Amino acid sequence: MCSEFSYSVTTVKGGYVMESQIGIGVFLHSYALPMNEALSRAMEAGFARVQLWNVEGDHDPRSLTPSRLSALQSTLRANDMTISALCGHLSFCDPDTAAISVLRLNSMVNLATRLEVPIVTTESGSLRTGLDPELAWSTLVESMVLVCSHAAPL
Repeated sequence: MCSEFSYSVTTVKGGYVMESQIGIGVFLHSYALPMNEALSRAMEAGFARVQLWNVEGDHDPRSLTPSRLSALQSTLRANDMTISALCGHLSFCDPDTAAISVLRLNSMVNLATRLEVPIVTTESGSLRTGLDPELAWSTLVESMVLVCSHAAPL
């Protein structure tokens, strides 16, 4: 049980008392280990929530087979752990690669929907040398509109 890093919070909002459970989690990628080993370390440390790195490796939607996904979910359930967020840090500024990044982030949004994970994090990416900053900004905005349009009905 990973309750040592969970605690209850009572807040008053609009005249209503709200109880919520807050848990401290860990970004599994920070262990720099294969998925099962990283999960074991997180469990040993007492974490109740994990964030998955979905850009490459074990949690990339392109390589996360149904059996590996099922095993991950079983391990998390057996240890009273949840996935708090998926991480999709890709580059959306470069017009040469933005379309691929949008498709990849959309697949992460789809995975988050299947796993009932409410958060997918991302970042803008870096500005390639020689790329016009205004073009980079407009490419980023267009990319985010596409991802949000994909995610909205889910």
